Amino acid sequence: MKQFNSSFLKNAFLAFLTLLFAFAVHTAKAQAPDSKGTDFWLTFPGNLSPGALTFFISGDENTTGTVSVPGTGFSVNFTVVPGTVTSVALPTGTLELNLSDVIENKGIHIVSGKEVTVYGLNRYQYTTDAYLAIPTDILGTSYINLGYKNTNVVNSTQFGIVATQNATNVTITPTVTTGIRTAGVPYTITLNQGETYLLRNTNPAPEDLSGTLITSTKPIAVFGSMQCANIPQGYVACDHIVEQLPPTTAWGKNFISVPLKTRTGGDTFRFLASANNTTVEVNGAIVATLNKGQLFETILTASSQIRSNNPILVAQYSNSSSYDNVTSDPFMMLITPYEQYLGNYTFSTPASGFSGNYVNVVAPTAAVGALKLDGVTIPAASFTPIGSTGFSGAQIDIALGSHTLNGSNLPFGIFVYGYDSYDSYGYPGGMSLAPVASVTTVTVAPATGTGAIGTQHCLQATVKDQNGNPLTGIRVDFTISGANPGSTGFANTNSSGVAQYCYTGANAGTDNIVASVGTITANAQFVWTAEPNTYYSKSTGDLHNVATWGVNPDGSGTQPADFGAGKTFNLANRAGNYTMTGNWTVLGTLVNPSGSQLKINGYTLSLTTLTGAGTLTGSTTSSLIIAGTSGGNFGSINFTSGGGMLKAFTLNRSGTGAAATIGTALGVYDVLTITSGALTTGGKLTLKSTATNTARVAPVTGTISGNVTVERYIPARRAWRLMNAPVGGTQTINQAWQEGVTTASPNPNPAPGYGTYVTVGSVANGFDQNILGQSTSSLKSFTSTGALQVVTSTHTAKVANTAYMLFVRGDRSITMRGSNVPANNTTLRATGPLLTGSQTIPVAASGFTVVANPFASPINFGSITRTNVTNSFYVWDPKMGGANGVGAYVNISYNGTGYDITPASVSPESQYIQSGQAFLVQSTGTAGSLVIKESDKSATSAQNVFRESGVSGQQSAMGNELLFAPAKNAIGLRVNLQIADGSQSGVLDEVFASYSTSFSDEIDNMDALKADNVMENLAIIRKGQALMVDRRNWIQSADTLRLNLTNTSVSTYMFEFNPIELAGVESVTLVDNYLKTNTHISVTETSQVFFQVGSDSRSAAADRFSVIIVNKKGLIPGVAGKASIRAYPNPVAANGNINLQFDNIKTGMYRVELLNATGQTVYSRMLQLNNGTFNQQVNIGRNLPAGIYQMKITGQDSRTVIKILKR
Repeated sequence: MKQFNSSFLKNAFLAFLTLLFAFAVHTAKAQAPDSKGTDFWLTFPGNLSPGALTFFISGDENTTGTVSVPGTGFSVNFTVVPGTVTSVALPTGTLELNLSDVIENKGIHIVSGKEVTVYGLNRYQYTTDAYLAIPTDILGTSYINLGYKNTNVVNSTQFGIVATQNATNVTITPTVTTGIRTAGVPYTITLNQGETYLLRNTNPAPEDLSGTLITSTKPIAVFGSMQCANIPQGYVACDHIVEQLPPTTAWGKNFISVPLKTRTGGDTFRFLASANNTTVEVNGAIVATLNKGQLFETILTASSQIRSNNPILVAQYSNSSSYDNVTSDPFMMLITPYEQYLGNYTFSTPASGFSGNYVNVVAPTAAVGALKLDGVTIPAASFTPIGSTGFSGAQIDIALGSHTLNGSNLPFGIFVYGYDSYDSYGYPGGMSLAPVASVTTVTVAPATGTGAIGTQHCLQATVKDQNGNPLTGIRVDFTISGANPGSTGFANTNSSGVAQYCYTGANAGTDNIVASVGTITANAQFVWTAEPNTYYSKSTGDLHNVATWGVNPDGSGTQPADFGAGKTFNLANRAGNYTMTGNWTVLGTLVNPSGSQLKINGYTLSLTTLTGAGTLTGSTTSSLIIAGTSGGNFGSINFTSGGGMLKAFTLNRSGTGAAATIGTALGVYDVLTITSGALTTGGKLTLKSTATNTARVAPVTGTISGNVTVERYIPARRAWRLMNAPVGGTQTINQAWQEGVTTASPNPNPAPGYGTYVTVGSVANGFDQNILGQSTSSLKSFTSTGALQVVTSTHTAKVANTAYMLFVRGDRSITMRGSNVPANNTTLRATGPLLTGSQTIPVAASGFTVVANPFASPINFGSITRTNVTNSFYVWDPKMGGANGVGAYVNISYNGTGYDITPASVSPESQYIQSGQAFLVQSTGTAGSLVIKESDKSATSAQNVFRESGVSGQQSAMGNELLFAPAKNAIGLRVNLQIADGSQSGVLDEVFASYSTSFSDEIDNMDALKADNVMENLAIIRKGQALMVDRRNWIQSADTLRLNLTNTSVSTYMFEFNPIELAGVESVTLVDNYLKTNTHISVTETSQVFFQVGSDSRSAAADRFSVIIVNKKGLIPGVAGKASIRAYPNPVAANGNINLQFDNIKTGMYRVELLNATGQTVYSRMLQLNNGTFNQQVNIGRNLPAGIYQMKITGQDSRTVIKILKR
């Protein structure tokens, strides 16, 4: 404050204190005595007037504690959370020490479960100060007071004491007569634990209690203080000063100071001696010879080296603002001995209220250019060498807020301060409190040695005092020159006085090592040699290129011939980030050091041995192969957080004990291949599913143990799905597909984008609740004969390898309030062990058997081993029925030549049954079985059933085009049922009648029974059976297809008739028994007939329609050498290839044309054909738009029209 108490002082200091010790945190390479602790005994010497007393407490770990004043009964608990500051307010006006030469019971005791840092604030308007608390375990028994002298403004030089134990005798020798205490005459007081004592001198200037000797029989805490100090004498603006003083054992002999920025007249310094005949030098010149307790005060205007032959305490004072008329105010800041510097700091300015904020940095000159402020390198030009000390200093402007200073392996010191109008703050950024001045000897071992580059060499320096006793917490600097000069660093001594420092030699040659504490040193030497067959990566270059590797740790030297076995390859010299730029196979050992990550970066990495604690970083386009032929456990495969993803993962490791373990979360997006060896998943493996692809497991010839999460992506469409989860285990429907919650849960959507709603039961039974009520179940299971049944509880129904009919609306974020709510995408997932090896599924003698695909992979129905099972199966296509359809069954059945798909005009299904998809089969009349083998797995990811409408799946050109072929010498008719009410359209169902002399009129295994849909159903009734595919012998004269149409609604429908090689028949007629009409159907082109189902029940009669086919007499295909042309596959494969099968064709030129729906020719080609039967392939192009086309093949005296579907 100003002399007349009329100016603003320290009005922003409170915000500063709140932050100060939240950020004044430091670390060192070994534990050293410091200001963090779990037990403190503290007090507050009096301010100019009673101030508000507050403790600010912070810590590196969560903890709790108590602040108490045993003498008054005050006690309050506190909680500390890392990164925040806890404030504890004390009673005002009762705890300050204001009675001189009086023992009081005002000691404050702070205890905590874990180490904390404590800052004490004594705040009174215009005169505020604070101190860093020293924990009880650092306190000593020998102190010398340091404060400031009376200047005839507010004469109040003082100090306070608090005892930590009972029966503590304290002897005080005051420097000046104070009350009844005579200068130079010792007196003794006895304090019990928590008792306090204050001595205050109010005599005229220049009385000063600085230099007062204070000793005790047990550890005590001492606080140097002044109620309000003017610095130096004769200048105005005084402030309360208080600091907790370190014991003399923590004083030092070597100091470096840097001037305070903005001050033009220099700064006041005080040097206080701990022993007689103490010589103090400033920049090599003796400035004072002091006896114990004496001090020397001076003004220093430049950076200075301060040295003494005995321990001293050094304080730097900011002068009063009138001293040089700049914005400022007094503060006192202890200068740290450079042996007590630390390696890194986190500190803070006040939050507000200070216009200028600075940090002085004192660093070894060798560290200049490496230090970073808030992650940004401090320019070397900011530093100025300080004489020949080997140190450089900088004055750096900083912004308000928190900051970090680090980047060097050499210790350095920082001093933080700031100014505003009649206001200031200043503190050392951190310090050790080790007894550095007691060091007498330093020895180092081993004195000599030899080792391979790339390995670690450890040295132990032993530090002792003059009596040969080990000293704890002393920082020992290890300076290394020679082959590896960049390895210089430091360590602190343990309780045995030993400091261990380890470093890795990067270069071959000799290192000269000096272990030092201040000016006391010890020497050692170590020779580094290159290790054969060990290589290091350079700082740049392709990792898969041998030229990027060398025998020296910096990557220089001889490069390897290859990445073969017997060699070790150390990732190095890239700051822990290594990125592949090509495929890379390492047959030797790859070392990925701790803290490093190897980014596969979309390439393939093949490893035999991997060591080190580093991680791998994958991506959805990256592949990893774990290989080897010598057995052994590869160990844990660990991925970087957020980088646990691969396109493909392969384990192909043979030999005794060949194995590998997934150590961290891994998602595989394409294929998991276990060729040989044992993979342990640890429950951390997920087979991912997206809109474009679903991961699969290739045929397993090794073993997989542990749970795997298998996903199944489902596009946005409200439809039924015939699904299963291809895992074992005990997970329930609720745990898997409902994500373990219901709509009654506190968070009914814990994983957005995952899960779905399952309705119609109670919450107690695990069902979600529809806010509009529920009429039908959205989940059904199957009986042994394929009949649907209701699931009564999703808490008990197991999801593992069981087929369910599930109605999927989307994920759990949608609102269930009716069918008008838009659907969205979702992903269903289940967790359990993967099913591997051959799986046998019994097939019932009658009805349908619903089979869950047991593998997390597509399987090929064509290769499954069937016993007494027809060569036909059914899948559910959720895209059937138009925009609002909920799906329908699709049959894939063998016709003697290949497979027919029914309905053919809409479904993109194939012989490939997808991961997570179930299907239906029938026996041949007696109980049978299916054996699904590992070899039945397919690499064809034909997942159309789980794709958006209009997005075609990949089709195997070889598999689909050869497998899906029409029956030879057959004619037929497809009749599909479509909705056509104006608001929507789409195929609902289809029947297929096929005629050939190779077929029978009896119902046999060449026919496919009707599987009932949820909505409309169309079938052919023959001999009391409802058929989806009816294969009959050749039409002798006429044949009637008795259609069976059921489960219709009041709407407009359409029959579409697609003739197949019917040009030779006489007529096809649709008979409508309700309207009593006959409609002619074209035998060469597609025909459409619309009809309505109304309120008249007869319009919805199941037998309303029939189709009559009249044959020309005697016309039997294949018997009279009938010429024919067929096209397959149809629908066309994704690559645009169409096979044209010509039978009994005449020699000549033929024009092939493809016409779109508007009659435009979009493809044309001339073919020269020779007489006979053969196959000709044409390609209509990959980019032809999806739709229905007419293919016309015209010869000299013939014309054939074939309907072609392009998806």
